[in-house]
This record gives sequence, C-alpha cells and structure tokens, in this order.
Amino acid sequence: MASFEEVRLKVIEYLRDNGSANISELVREIGCGKQTVYDVVASLEAEGRAKSSIVRGKRIVRLTAIMPDYLKVLTSVTILLLLFTRIPLLKPSLVVHTDAEGCLVVYPSIAVFLLSIVFGFWMAVVVLKQEDLIETYHSIKVNIKRIIGVLRE
Repeated sequence: MASFEEVRLKVIEYLRDNGSANISELVREIGCGKQTVYDVVASLEAEGRAKSSIVRGKRIVRLTAIMPDYLKVLTSVTILLLLFTRIPLLKPSLVVHTDAEGCLVVYPSIAVFLLSIVFGFWMAVVVLKQEDLIETYHSIKVNIKRIIGVLRE
C-alpha cells in the first residue's frame, strides 16, 4: 500500500501531465483507495495547490496556476510552426503540378498541411478538455493583471 505522500506525488504528477482528472480516474490510474484520493485532493486544496469543481456530475480536480504539460507542448509547437511557416504562407497556399499524363494535380503547401494538423489538435482540446483551457485562460489573465499592477507602481 502506498503512503499518503507517495499518492500525493502521483496525483500531482498525473494532474501536471494531464491537466485535470476526475476522482475515479485518479483512483484507477494511481491504484489506491478512493478515500485516499479524496484526502490527498482535500490536502492539496487546503494548501491552495489544487482546485476542484463539479462538471457534468463528476468532481474534476486540477492544479492551480499551472498550465498542463500537453498544453505547453501544443502551444510551443503552434508558435514554432507559425514562425517557420510564415514565409511559405506568403506564397500561394496551393501547389499545382502536372503529372506524367499532363493532368493538373493540386497539393496544399506544407505550411497549410502542418497548420491544419495543429489546428486539429487544438480542436480536440476544445472538445475534450475545455476545463483545462478555461483554467489556463484564467491563470494567464491573473498573471497579466499582476504584471500590469507591478508596471504601474
């Protein structure tokens, strides 16, 4: 049986990697009792490190003021793609070739192709993990207000 601290570290790691989870998911993934997970979540909430809310009848837990790793990666990839595809996007977005038989073949440019894949990932996040985006938005908003307050002083 895992100790309270081990379960606590596993919960934090799982939430950091996945953004949010419901209690049943944490119990299943960590492999401990439901009451232990409830106690760990209550402890994290008391420290201000986690926040939970009821979404569609399930208690969803997320770490506070931390952007999930998968959103960090997706954001970084999006920024890099936008930077590296900016030049190709200035050219026509379709590439037209004639094949051996003289027929026109139209391909999207590599920039459009890559951006459409990343857009698909963002849409999956919007559909499947809205609560992570909402929490990240609020975190960014709070940090921007804090920075503006510091700059005004």
